[in-house]
Amino acid sequence: MSCCPPNSLPANPTASDATPIKAGNTDDFFYDNATTSTLVLVFPDIYDPDSGRTKDNCVQLSAFFKVALVDVAPEYIDRAMIDFVEWFAARPFELLVAKIHNIVAHFQANHGVTTFGAVGYWSVEKTLSARGIFHKLREFPLVSHGWVNRGDVIDTGTSEAVDAAWHDEAMPFLQHHLATKDIP
Repeated sequence: MSCCPPNSLPANPTASDATPIKAGNTDDFFYDNATTSTLVLVFPDIYDPDSGRTKDNCVQLSAFFKVALVDVAPEYIDRAMIDFVEWFAARPFELLVAKIHNIVAHFQANHGVTTFGAVGYWSVEKTLSARGIFHKLREFPLVSHGWVNRGDVIDTGTSEAVDAAWHDEAMPFLQHHLATKDIP
């Protein structure tokens, strides 16, 4: 069983020279911004932190915030794996929350972070809603599942959706809820 609907975009592994830091008990990619005490935790899709444009998106966010691309669920989906239910069941939300608390404590103690936000690449809105965590989800039905970080931005529809997701949704949401300077 796959977590993704039919016709979803495949994994798009990338590589970078970025080196993770140890934050709590996780390896995280940290993009510092010395002008702010606000950190955005970025949660990768099910393929891992090297999926598509994920790290490039973190670099863009770091113009306004400190950013940590968190690796809370290592041993990501094997690109040939078919039993997503088993993989997901082995990573319950409560286990991930404990890791997130350790990450938060690390960045408070070692990087002066006072305010936190988060961006994710896959659907956890039901989990967040059930726990009273403020969030926002916007569906983009005209693009293939996985488009935000794995879609081909040469395609006009994908490019427009990526732009709308970042500039009409994610950045204004973060700016509003994290009380930061205006983001162009």
